[in-house]
Amino acid sequence: MAEKAQNSAESRVAVGASPLAGGLIAVLAAVSVGLCIVLLMHMQAVRTATLNSRTELDRYRAEAVANSLNRPSLAANVPLTVCNNSAEPIDILAVISSFHTAQRAALTTFNSSSGGSHIWHVAPHSTETLRVDEGGRTVWDGSTVFYALEVRSGSRDSLHAGAAKADAQGCVAVIHD
Repeated sequence: MAEKAQNSAESRVAVGASPLAGGLIAVLAAVSVGLCIVLLMHMQAVRTATLNSRTELDRYRAEAVANSLNRPSLAANVPLTVCNNSAEPIDILAVISSFHTAQRAALTTFNSSSGGSHIWHVAPHSTETLRVDEGGRTVWDGSTVFYALEVRSGSRDSLHAGAAKADAQGCVAVIHD
C-alpha cells in the first residue's frame, strides 16, 4: 500500500506540479493568442482590400458606362434631308435634332421652336436639306443623329421621328401621300 501511495504522489508531480510544464503551457497560450490577433488583423486587411476592390470596380464600371454614353458610338451626323414624295407641298413647322458636337464628345440638341420661327417649304416630289442661317451665321448646319419633325400637308399635321439614316437618294425623312 505504501508503494501505491508513492506512485500516486509521483504521478501528481509529473502531471501538473512541474514548474516547467506550467511555463510551457503559458507560452503556448500566449503564442496562440498572438496568432489569433495576427490572423484577425490579416482577415481585416483582406476585408478592407476586398471592399476597396469592389469600390474601384464600381467606379470603373460607372466610368465605362459614362464613356460609352458620351463616346460617339452612335451613328455619325448626317444632313437632315427631307424628301417630299407626295403630290402636295408640305411645310416643316418644327424640327428637333440631336447631333454630335464638333469634338464628338457629346450629343447636343437643336430645337427650331426656341429662338425664332423657322418654317421650311418643300415642293411636291422634291428634296430639301434643312438648316438655319441667321444674320450671316449658321445657327444649325442641318446635322442630325436623331430627329423629330412636325409636318403639315394641306390641313393635316403629322409627326415624323427617327434615327437618321439616309436612303439611296440621301433622304433621312420621307413624306408620302
